[in-house]
Amino acid sequence: MSETPPTNAPRAWRAHVPWMGLTALVGAVTAGLTLMPGPLRWVEAGLAVAGAAVLGGGGLLVLGVVRRNGWAAAGAVVPILVGGACAGWLLLLSAVSSLVIEDVRDPFTDGLVVPEGYPMREPLDEPPAHMAPTDPRGQAFVDGLRSGADDADAEVVVRLEGLRALDEAGATRLRQRLAQSRLWHMGFDGRDDLAYRRLPDERGLIADELHGFYRLSDPVRHHRVAIGFAGEGLEDDGPRLTTVAAGAGRVRLGSVPSQQDRFRASVLRVTSPRVVVEIFEEGPAEGRPATRAALALLEATLAGEEREGAIRPEGGPAIELTRGFQGGIFQVWALINPGEPGQVYVQAHEAIRDLRLSADRMRTRTMQTAPYSDDPAERFVYSSDFTIYEGDWGDYYPARIAVWFVPDDGGPERKLVEGTFRVDGWMR
Repeated sequence: MSETPPTNAPRAWRAHVPWMGLTALVGAVTAGLTLMPGPLRWVEAGLAVAGAAVLGGGGLLVLGVVRRNGWAAAGAVVPILVGGACAGWLLLLSAVSSLVIEDVRDPFTDGLVVPEGYPMREPLDEPPAHMAPTDPRGQAFVDGLRSGADDADAEVVVRLEGLRALDEAGATRLRQRLAQSRLWHMGFDGRDDLAYRRLPDERGLIADELHGFYRLSDPVRHHRVAIGFAGEGLEDDGPRLTTVAAGAGRVRLGSVPSQQDRFRASVLRVTSPRVVVEIFEEGPAEGRPATRAALALLEATLAGEEREGAIRPEGGPAIELTRGFQGGIFQVWALINPGEPGQVYVQAHEAIRDLRLSADRMRTRTMQTAPYSDDPAERFVYSSDFTIYEGDWGDYYPARIAVWFVPDDGGPERKLVEGTFRVDGWMR
């Protein structure tokens, strides 16, 4: 009968001190690289290969120690396990950064020389006073939601009698009025027959959120107030959609769980022969305070109580840029009046080399129905958010930002207004 080799954990521990030191060193280097800023992809890749070798060799070593000396020696190889785990983490980090994360450094500004004193303006921190709308109703809407007042009542009262009274001419006038108003964004999702209500953001500034969806963080609530002029809604049919006619009175809204069942989402669609209203709300309880407040906003709009239309500027720049919450994100503000129906959008060019910036995304993101009138002395405020993807945060260069007009009659596009600003790109 063969005998089991005697366990000698202390001698096994001493025999593998060099291996444990090596794995501890790999662990320390791993931690340093994980926390170190900046691109070190070549170092990361090389150490990932070394980490894989150490991890595989460490695993075989552990098995050998346990088989030779028994499980009593397992405590002696804890540093090896730790070092191997660190090496595995480095391998995973390198793989993820190679496959998922784009190259950190954008070479767009490499070799770009901006002449000293090149004329360009700095983007503003807040919208210019002569272009930014005042919105007491919108602010009251947001403040009411921010107060946290809520209940379990999912019922709302739907009137909106003004919708039923709209004939074809009235719907056309409403559509033009919304296009002229700084409180409404007319035209989105590739359609020119949709509008959403702009609302103040967390800073109290009128924001132009993507597709009209606004968010509050305290308490968490999402909402959108939209109007469609094509006789159809925006939302697909589903259990969260409740469809009623204008003047329906008291209605109980359906809602469905969303975001891992933490919230309840609902959509109220109010129909009429020519105009459809939709109100989206997502919140932590069954109560629908945003929907009730949105119905009040719409009543004021239909009654013509919100008039943010033409202005007659006395001077000052006709185009301005404001900074977004990150580098590369901006909002344009411009005074325009093309004098005929059509669409407007933003073009941006790097000014030194005349390179078009983010052309496809910017055109789609900023396209809106143009506000206009027959009075050439009148101007209307056009505003839209957009992102410049060329370059990195802090790599500044001059860019020409222009508002272009696309006539509905098929005529050639033309530039309405342009300015040169100091911009940087959004870092991916």
